[in-house]
Amino acid sequence: MPRPIIEPFRIKMVEPIRMTSAAQRRAILEEARYHLFGVHAEDVVNDLLTDSGTGAMSAEQWAAIMRGDDSYAGARSYCACDEAATQLTGVPHVFPTHQGRAADRVLSAVVPLAGRVILSHGLFHTTRANVEAAGARGFDLPLPDALTGEAPFGGGMDLPAFDQALGEYGSSVAMVVMTVTNNAVGGQAGVARQPAPWPSAAALEDLPRAGRLSVRRERLSHPPGRARPARANPPVHRPRDVRACRMPSP
Repeated sequence: MPRPIIEPFRIKMVEPIRMTSAAQRRAILEEARYHLFGVHAEDVVNDLLTDSGTGAMSAEQWAAIMRGDDSYAGARSYCACDEAATQLTGVPHVFPTHQGRAADRVLSAVVPLAGRVILSHGLFHTTRANVEAAGARGFDLPLPDALTGEAPFGGGMDLPAFDQALGEYGSSVAMVVMTVTNNAVGGQAGVARQPAPWPSAAALEDLPRAGRLSVRRERLSHPPGRARPARANPPVHRPRDVRACRMPSP
């Protein structure tokens, strides 16, 4: 089917935005002491910070709210989520959380981190807060020119620095965190988010020092044939296989 020249959907709701003048925006920033989290959302004309829940929902998504199964156990909504996540990632056991930061909190509680080291190309600030609260130290190893270069994919790992860190900390390294969107170096070339090139992620796993080190990757995507996101393997008590559930056909 040829690509349409217009968007193939209708938007059925609009939300008004309060427009402000340049002078008003300067006054708002001064009052907030130039701290973005001190600015009220209704005073923001063009929000480049918020990246969740900002898009219009489809008719099927709205309908799914009413069709959803809220049962505490064996809910078909959970089964559909579990099946979709397993198909996308290949990970056999899925633990849904409402947000990535909540997942960080769970992971930091499950994996022994006290006195250990986390290596990353750029830990998100709430990820760092969680691992440090668990007693670990986080080290960022971005590319040397991550904040000054012009590369379209400048969010990767500095492999020589990573190899050196493995040699220095050895078995104290609890895990390696690679995020597809490296927010920590988001200022390069005016790009809000720098995707971490997967060749960099694959190459760090091939380093001789890496050995059996687990590499945790954020987001629900990774290239075929590469390592899956690291996960803890505590005893799993499953009274039944939740993937035996299937959403009924419409």
